[in-house]
Amino acid sequence: MTGALAVVPRPGRPIDEITESVRTHIERGREGLLTTVDAYFAIGRDLLEARTLLPADRDYGAWVKDNFNRSTRWAWNLTAAARDEDAVRGAVGSQLLTGESLNFEKALNAVRK
Repeated sequence: MTGALAVVPRPGRPIDEITESVRTHIERGREGLLTTVDAYFAIGRDLLEARTLLPADRDYGAWVKDNFNRSTRWAWNLTAAARDEDAVRGAVGSQLLTGESLNFEKALNAVRK
């Protein structure tokens, strides 16, 4: 993947603060205060940070499910997008330029090829 961003976690941010940040981004995306795409990337960056605090798959998966009622696949897709944000944003832009409906997962898959 070209153009991958190095996402560096903020040192010392507690998991409760990250949890609240993800919830805020989800809600702001729903309310239209952030574009859906911007919300996805912000959530992905927060999830990457949380992963450093919860390195065990079981703990991380339980945290995602318990706090956001989402799957680990959802979390994995958003963290992968955050790692390669420039390329995924480009793929989303290509969808919109060609008149396609926004499909974030399709854009992510296009970048992975």
